[in-house]
Amino acid sequence: MGNSIAKSQGTLSIVLDAPPSGNYIAGQKVTGSVYAQSKRATSNVHIDAYISGKERSRVRYTESHSNGNGGTTTSTKYKYSTRQIVRMTVNLGNMSNVQAGTKHRFPFQIELPSDLPSSFFCAESYTNSQSRGYCKIDYKIKAELTGGGSGTFGNHKVEQIINVMAAPLPIQPVPNLVPPISKRIFFCCCSVGTVTMGARVANTRVGVGETAIVDFACKNQSLRAIQKVEVDVKERVHWTGGSRSNSAQRTIASQRFQPTARWQQISKDEHKSLKVKSKSPTDTYRDQQRRLLQMIYDAIHDGENRALLNISRAGIPSYQGSLITASHRLKIKIYTSGECTENPTIKIPIYLGTPSSFLPPQPVNEAEIAVPTVTAVAVPSAPPPATPSPLPSAPPAEWDDALTATPVTVGQSVAVVGGDAIWEEEDGQNSFVPVAAAAILYLHCQTY
Repeated sequence: MGNSIAKSQGTLSIVLDAPPSGNYIAGQKVTGSVYAQSKRATSNVHIDAYISGKERSRVRYTESHSNGNGGTTTSTKYKYSTRQIVRMTVNLGNMSNVQAGTKHRFPFQIELPSDLPSSFFCAESYTNSQSRGYCKIDYKIKAELTGGGSGTFGNHKVEQIINVMAAPLPIQPVPNLVPPISKRIFFCCCSVGTVTMGARVANTRVGVGETAIVDFACKNQSLRAIQKVEVDVKERVHWTGGSRSNSAQRTIASQRFQPTARWQQISKDEHKSLKVKSKSPTDTYRDQQRRLLQMIYDAIHDGENRALLNISRAGIPSYQGSLITASHRLKIKIYTSGECTENPTIKIPIYLGTPSSFLPPQPVNEAEIAVPTVTAVAVPSAPPPATPSPLPSAPPAEWDDALTATPVTVGQSVAVVGGDAIWEEEDGQNSFVPVAAAAILYLHCQTY
């Protein structure tokens, strides 16, 4: 589980305790120990631990140059960028008068900031997987020894990657209702009637691997039959490197609605009659339209035609960063018969995150529990229980005889969130670019 360095002058390793939920979750604690052993006596060694999180991107692009023979040569190049998301430094203490071969153990407990994004990796769709542009968010925990002389420890470092999940989504749903609306259907620029439709998403905050519930209803008043109605969730990830960018998109859930009698097209006579009435609407016609809208509204809320969208467990959580943007949208599309016919759509943005099932159990509010009224006798209240110190986990067998330091506990307040510079590299040259000057914050407003 831990990563280690072993050389003639000493050893250093990190061993992490398995998280209770199986994942390291933002806002919760990472516990473990750093183990160190000197191969020779030394006077004073300092030890620190770090947790760092970064967003990274590799942008693939091509450039064409004249080859001097009247033709062009195309070459593939890459632009790398890195930006810090969070950094936490933990002072684990000192080792004084260290004897050769002595083992030391430094337990720690680090509370992760509650607003960290999830770890993920995304690559563009490109034939050669080794040459693709990609982006990722990763976290590492590191330990570093300083002092003691270069012949003993010098500046030895060890690190390992940890997978972090964003804080779970709240249990309270955020529904979205698209009220019934009539859309004209065009065939070669000529109107062939209307389709009135509406939809409701039970919760637009959906956990990765969970199910989105979508209700839909429509009434076809056009000369074109409705062949099918599909709903899908599409994921789009966009990342930048300097002035260049790559993107990747895919469908992470899809489903079809069941056909109903209201999908049938109307006759030419019915279409002609509706067209005449719409040009000179009477109170009767307006009342019919109101009843139509009410019928669609009621059908949506009755759950008459419902689709269950199982979101892929491989979905990337929604994220808006300086280098990377991951966004999601739900789209309902009506496919009508015939060539050159417009297909009406409904688009709804959704947010993908950590399922609320990862939330810790909520304490019971005893004040809300009805209990019989009894006469109480006043007694002195007991002092509040002391907050227990984090207990070090059991060390590996080979470190049973290690000298264990006092466990160190740090909270979110020590976290340095964000950064004011982006590291960039291209063709072996690197530089730091201030975020404001880089102007690479990608505001995702494109529809797709």
